[in-house]
Amino acid sequence: MPNYNCQKFIGQAIASVLNQSYVYWHLIIVDDASTDNSVEIIRSYEKVHERIELIALDKNLGTTAARNIGIEKSKGDLLAFMDSDDLWMKNRLEKTIDFLLHGDYDFVYSSYKRADENLAPLLSDYIVPEKLSFKDMLYHNPISIPSVLIRIGRIGKYYQPDVPKREDHALWLSILEDIEYAYGIPEPLFVYRIRKGSLSRNKLEMAKFQYLLYRRYLKLSFCESFYYTVHWAINGLKKYRKFFCYIFKRK
Repeated sequence: MPNYNCQKFIGQAIASVLNQSYVYWHLIIVDDASTDNSVEIIRSYEKVHERIELIALDKNLGTTAARNIGIEKSKGDLLAFMDSDDLWMKNRLEKTIDFLLHGDYDFVYSSYKRADENLAPLLSDYIVPEKLSFKDMLYHNPISIPSVLIRIGRIGKYYQPDVPKREDHALWLSILEDIEYAYGIPEPLFVYRIRKGSLSRNKLEMAKFQYLLYRRYLKLSFCESFYYTVHWAINGLKKYRKFFCYIFKRK
């Protein structure tokens, strides 16, 4: 779990891990040189719970570097991700691990609920596809990082590439270059908190970063990169169309 200046939500995120029905976990929190009270909050949990470990960075390196430090420090057979402003359902780990082991999968992800900052329902549950290949992931990214579980004991560790604003998508693509599919759980197992301004950012700027993912990271041609960027934009509008309709009505 990387964290930067998330004192408002970090306690709830940690508590959702502590409340898991599956208890054999080790939570590594990498604080990216926060300037608020985040570190004090995390330390208060670390002192009481031996399964929580804080790595406090001396300087701000960015979310990608912070998450990669956590990946490097992780041990065991299975690796799950968490964000400092989201919440896991109580059975998130138990159900995801059971799904992975019974299917003998290496990479799984789940559906999720979408709420506002105060956890009031904002959009309908996002139900993920049954499975995704590398080719599927070129068109869109339906995988949210707090839903993921990877069997690193078998396929090894993968790190987030330095791809501005699109590091999660790039990570999934790098894994799916080596394995055939990632498999989805239709049941929502975490709450994605949509914070103010998170969806109102400049869409043209985000499309630019998506294009650069295809062009610079994947080394696709101009035409291919443009083609997939258009499809990514269309799928993004479908995913959040109700939210945008709500915003336009308010305006």
